[in-house]
Amino acid sequence: MNKELMYQYVSKIKQSSIGISWGTKKNSREPHNSTIRKHFIGSLGAHNSEAYVSNVVVSKATLIGTTNGVRIKTWQGGHGMAKNIIFQDILMKNVTNPIIINQDYCDQTKACPEQKSAVQVSNVLYKNIHGTSSRPEAIKFECSKSIPCQGISMQNVKLVDDITKQDVSKASCSNVKLKTSGHHSSLCT
Repeated sequence: MNKELMYQYVSKIKQSSIGISWGTKKNSREPHNSTIRKHFIGSLGAHNSEAYVSNVVVSKATLIGTTNGVRIKTWQGGHGMAKNIIFQDILMKNVTNPIIINQDYCDQTKACPEQKSAVQVSNVLYKNIHGTSSRPEAIKFECSKSIPCQGISMQNVKLVDDITKQDVSKASCSNVKLKTSGHHSSLCT
């Protein structure tokens, strides 16, 4: 099976907005200059499956009033990789979760049992991302204990509270190797 096959889902929503998500076996796409509902790489490794996503660039986008902004979501128990991903030059307006990685995603109401395998998330760059968050916690990296997120970089990321216009005070980070440079809002604690 060719692991470099591409899958793209593009749907029109309201007022010329676009929602774009990438699923299993995705490689090299560059959406840009868009007003969109969400940009996310998601549902990788569902049902203990194999997933490969690489060389994705999301550039020059505006996200307005969304639940999730730029997101990478992988299921517990999956395997494969999501790597070499760039989110850059993005404006957020009243986004609930502007920057999020869920490497241990579970859709159960009760906690899912911890799995040893995970889709490896590596070499992700968040660059020149600005705007407002509807919550104090604008950045959330929930990575696997067994296969942590690696090479996650933030350059010039500035997110403020939508109401107070003050810097967002919280970032939630677990099992992530994070590098930062330039000006940015909250850091991992």
